[in-house]
Amino acid sequence: VIAHTREALCSVDMYALALVMWEILTQCEEYPTTEYCPPYEEYRKKTSDGSSFTSEIYDIVVVHRLRPSLIRPLKDNPHVLVSVFT
Repeated sequence: VIAHTREALCSVDMYALALVMWEILTQCEEYPTTEYCPPYEEYRKKTSDGSSFTSEIYDIVVVHRLRPSLIRPLKDNPHVLVSVFT
């Protein structure tokens, strides 16, 4: 649920920007690390319990406040982060 306040909208914008940056980093061909995995896949339930994708993502993002992880080689190499975004 998004509150329509300036603070909430700024938070949503930063979250969206971070998710876009995560997508760029994980799909960058110059620095391949592993096979692409959709955001939040690491947290999704491996067995289907009948819950919808939307409710599952809501649970992950809003309730548990989890974010997609950066792949270890990207985290350990600051040069990658700088070169991809410059």
